[in-house]
Amino acid sequence: MYNIKKNNFENDQSPILIGGVGGSGTRVVAEILIKMGFHMGHDLNKSNDYINYRLAKTLKDMKQAHNPIKKNEIEQVIKERIQTIEKEIKENIPTDSSFYGWGWKVPGNFYNLEYTTLAFKNLKYIHLIRNGLDMAFSKNQNQLRNWGFYFGVDPTKYNKNSASLKYWISANKYAISKGKSLLNKRFHLIYFDDLVDNTSDTIFKLAKFLNVEIDDISDLTSLVSKPESVNRYKLKNLNVFERSDLQEFKDLGFKI
Repeated sequence: MYNIKKNNFENDQSPILIGGVGGSGTRVVAEILIKMGFHMGHDLNKSNDYINYRLAKTLKDMKQAHNPIKKNEIEQVIKERIQTIEKEIKENIPTDSSFYGWGWKVPGNFYNLEYTTLAFKNLKYIHLIRNGLDMAFSKNQNQLRNWGFYFGVDPTKYNKNSASLKYWISANKYAISKGKSLLNKRFHLIYFDDLVDNTSDTIFKLAKFLNVEIDDISDLTSLVSKPESVNRYKLKNLNVFERSDLQEFKDLGFKI
């Protein structure tokens, strides 16, 4: 059913990373890759996050340190942790199974792109972006709380929905910019709306990005379902958002 054009693991051992603002649909994309035959870690939670990642807090602590930490020191710490992650994942690939490649899914993967690209010359990154207005009314605001400081978004200075949208704008602009500049054709952007509304076409494009040829994708499309939360913003008062933020929302490819 699936035919890999290039075995990523045997040729260059570079991983495939999946990320996005929390709640963007990264879980189902990880499921799709696993179904295709990619090993995405041996210890996953219900969201398909690689539990042994343990790098987000490290990076956050270094970025928020009272005494500035030099970039080369951050690079060294992250390099050592990435080497451990690679070793752990590869050691837990079943010897009797066939797989096309490896990687891991953690929503905040985009924060580490400038470091992970130093470790893996052919790394590929898949970024999910979901409607920011829908996400502004979501209960999942972990990234805003943990990483708002990264973009100067203080949740206490705005109403919670407005702060969420401001973070969503900054985080996605950052991720897309880093992905394009660091990875070029090894960066793949998926709009969640495309995934749920044009599932087959979106999966075929993903497969092409991964160098996988697929004859029948019915078992992959069956993994995707449209959440009831899609377009929930249409029932909300959008006056809570600043006009400039709504324009940036549109600039990222969305309509109101």
